[in-house]
Amino acid sequence: MEWIASLDFEKIANAIVILLVGFLSAFGFRRGKAQPDAPAASAPHVEVAGALVDSSSIKMLAGELAGQTIALTAQTAAIRDQTEELEEGRHSTNRLREAIDRLAVEMARRQ
Repeated sequence: MEWIASLDFEKIANAIVILLVGFLSAFGFRRGKAQPDAPAASAPHVEVAGALVDSSSIKMLAGELAGQTIALTAQTAAIRDQTEELEEGRHSTNRLREAIDRLAVEMARRQ
């Protein structure tokens, strides 16, 4: 019974799958050769599957997409405005820092 524990079941399962696929493909090739091809149709034709959704749902989806696009455009503009305001705030902070540095230098000179 110890020999069972030493077996690699994954490799055995892979071998079984390979043998089964090989057997089925050989069987399919033989069957395909035994049966002649079906007679070709006189005129080629194309079959088109019917739509699974109606036009009203497509119109509704198109409207929702347009609304989403407008909302994203407005959001982009708002983010751009916020970025500009943040830049202005950064510049103001830098100007205040420079003014404080100048005042500190002047106070150090007066002492």
